[in-house]
Amino acid sequence: VIEEFKQRYLNQPYGDVWLELRPLAFEVHPYRWPTIGKEIRHIEEAQMQDVKDFFHRHYKPNNAIMAIAGNIQLDQVKELCEKWFAPIPSGEIPVRNLPREPEQKAYKRKVVERDVPQDAIYLAFHMCDRRSPDYYATDLVSDVLSKGQSSRLYQKLVKEKKVFTELDAFVMGDHDAGLFVIQGKFEDKFTHEQVEEEIWKELDDFIHSEIPDEELNKVKNKIESSVRFGELSVLNKAMALCMAELLEDADLVNTEFDRYAAVNADQVIEAGRNIFRKENCSSLHYRKK
Repeated sequence: VIEEFKQRYLNQPYGDVWLELRPLAFEVHPYRWPTIGKEIRHIEEAQMQDVKDFFHRHYKPNNAIMAIAGNIQLDQVKELCEKWFAPIPSGEIPVRNLPREPEQKAYKRKVVERDVPQDAIYLAFHMCDRRSPDYYATDLVSDVLSKGQSSRLYQKLVKEKKVFTELDAFVMGDHDAGLFVIQGKFEDKFTHEQVEEEIWKELDDFIHSEIPDEELNKVKNKIESSVRFGELSVLNKAMALCMAELLEDADLVNTEFDRYAAVNADQVIEAGRNIFRKENCSSLHYRKK
């Protein structure tokens, strides 16, 4: 596990971004820690009994979701599930009572210096949780801004102004309220202050403009394409069903795109206005040595 930590976070350029960005954005919620641990010391100091206790506390049949997809016979699946899983005892499920992250009321900024090929910037904004009705409009905000080479951020800051060599926006899609992230690597001739200002200009333009039907339909079509092609894989089907059940609505596998399709341009702009506030932002400036 220690070697995995080193490989994932320490032995690759920009690998420790989330070790820096999570605790910057979250002060109370456990999302401020990566699952594997915040630092190697956390793994080194773990006792085998701690690991066993955690396993027996959470890994129980009545705390699991299993989806089986493919060319199967229902009766046979039930028989095999009964054979292999019925003997495993169930148990009390721990109550999930995590602290709610308070509203961020002041802009945060952190600068780190690392041995990387390019300077980079990361802006993290607090957003709604995955089960919120506002999630779909928020996800569409990220697609309008950065989905493909015809997106707004790419056209303006990569192609036209040539500030960034790569620039992306995405939502975390966490079970609890999570983050909307904008990240990019930029040319040496620009300073961190300049590139952040350029991003804020585009975000301000976004929340004070309109989204033409053609532009919104384009990103919706890309989402539908991704959903439909994903259904060609039985593994994707099984994973999507598990995720939908985890979100307490198994029918999401059939209706989720309809929720994207129902979002109008005004709702997308309003979602952007709710998110893109300076006091709601945590910025990580990643400088090369």
